[in-house]
Amino acid sequence: MQKLLMVVIGVGLVANCALAVGPKHFLLAKEAPKLELLARFDQWVYGDDTESRWGDLAIEAGGEEFKSIILKGPKDKLLNVENKAPFSALELENNALSWKDFTKAFPEGTYQFSGKNRNGKQVSKKFSLNYDSFPARATITAPAHKASVPAADLVVTWNAPPPGARIDGIALWIESLGEDDLDLEIHLDPAATNYTIPAELLRPGTGYVMGVHFRRAGEGVHYTSGHVIEFAVAGQ
Repeated sequence: MQKLLMVVIGVGLVANCALAVGPKHFLLAKEAPKLELLARFDQWVYGDDTESRWGDLAIEAGGEEFKSIILKGPKDKLLNVENKAPFSALELENNALSWKDFTKAFPEGTYQFSGKNRNGKQVSKKFSLNYDSFPARATITAPAHKASVPAADLVVTWNAPPPGARIDGIALWIESLGEDDLDLEIHLDPAATNYTIPAELLRPGTGYVMGVHFRRAGEGVHYTSGHVIEFAVAGQ
């Protein structure tokens, strides 16, 4: 059974929280008007080490007053979350695993969600995990990993997907590593290859971690492939 991190959004509770590597949420980018459940499988490379892949699983839930969520995999129950205070949205993430360990922990096959709200309404959904469904991987081309950038507008660039590759969206996210509380995520068109982060969002003398992920959507499951780097803004 995998140990998962829990972040409950909207009720002021954060438990076992660590820096999440990957897009925060695709489902929750819009308010969910009904009970919805979505699994998001992420793979990425870090910095200049493009040979080593990492993976994580995020469970995204939106709807009115969820009280419990269960996720069963091909071999075992992976997740069972209950909350005394109903939550309108939550995201669960496991700690990042090496790709070898990740594929072992989450084998291909059929998975099933079950969710229940405070009034007893139940939603159940099955989805299939297929590792061939991951999209092409985004690669950040600027700034460079561990770069020191000036205190000015930051132009982030990345590769275009290969011709014919199916990409349903792009997520760019950035978080501060120091006392600054920047936590930003931008959802972009599949054709985008750059984005400018305004200088007023970046604090001189502060380090940041940033990722760009290509996304492919499936039935009840999303896949993302990305690149994560660190950089620092020069100055005091």
